[in-house]
Amino acid sequence: MKKANKNDLLLATTSENDEDVIKPLAWLGEKAVISGDMMLFRHEQDVKFLAYFFRTAEFQTQKKPYITGAKVRRVSKDNLANTSANPMP
Repeated sequence: MKKANKNDLLLATTSENDEDVIKPLAWLGEKAVISGDMMLFRHEQDVKFLAYFFRTAEFQTQKKPYITGAKVRRVSKDNLANTSANPMP
């Protein structure tokens, strides 16, 4: 489990379909605990803009080669770093 703070970007790493893999959530609340099936991106940028970017058609196209699995689709942190978005330090 990880702790999310206000203005963190939360990214779902698993889903049953490709569209929802790396689905973003701009966390605007106070502290919260998130599951291991989410990536936490802590940054200094506008969290709403980042969430918007991860929903764009350009990013959706970039992530597809890195999605693995059959029934449960997923993207690893290392694979996400291969996209031009590369939000992970």
